[in-house]
Amino acid sequence: PKGTDWRSGEYIVSNIISAVEDAKRAKKPFFITAHFDDVHHPYRSFMGRSVPKFPHRNRDISYYDRCLANMDNLLRPLFSHLRHTGVWDNTILIITSDHGEEFGEHGTTIHSQTCYVESVHVPLIVRIPGFAPARIDHRVSLVDVVPTLVELMDLPQKGLDLDGQSLLIPALAPELVSEDRPIFCAIFQLLRGRKNFFIRSVRTAAHTLIHEAYSNTFELFESKADPHEKNDIAAQNTSVVETLQPLLKVALT
Repeated sequence: PKGTDWRSGEYIVSNIISAVEDAKRAKKPFFITAHFDDVHHPYRSFMGRSVPKFPHRNRDISYYDRCLANMDNLLRPLFSHLRHTGVWDNTILIITSDHGEEFGEHGTTIHSQTCYVESVHVPLIVRIPGFAPARIDHRVSLVDVVPTLVELMDLPQKGLDLDGQSLLIPALAPELVSEDRPIFCAIFQLLRGRKNFFIRSVRTAAHTLIHEAYSNTFELFESKADPHEKNDIAAQNTSVVETLQPLLKVALT
């Protein structure tokens, strides 16, 4: 609403609480998607709030970390409310992000400019009542969120054409997960006054292949030996590049 800061997490939290209370009064289940911008560039939402300092030679990274700490503080009263009003033990909670943030690792800043790991590696925290905390080592994707909810709520899957897989598979039956499952990214820009680009990537257990369509250039990185994707080995491994290219075409269908 007019006069409200677009990075107003407090406002969003208050709306979530109101929606939960409305659902309780109506004795109906609720599904809430809340989009917070408090960790968004220009990394200023922490100002005027009590959060720790995180010294770093890059001021933006220091500010970004303080915004993350502020986000933690925003979520704390929300979780307390869910606990004290009796819905915590019957509520699935998912915390994730639509993208990571770039701080010059590959020459760019902010976000939505690359498919490198700093842009696509995002938090994904899923809390399910009755499940013990665990860290899942398998590579997963944001397209897995919807299939997970469909399975957890035992919803009819007829007519649903879902690309992802339930996160319960790597959590409870990791032996059924294919190590070669491809994970995709695509990002493009068509804006007047800016450089146009169309970048796609595919990640497998062994490699990451990144393709820039306008220049038709490829980069190849080893997934385990080079997790930060710093050493491009495409020139020395043309056969691997050729093997992975068909997967990029699969992502278009």
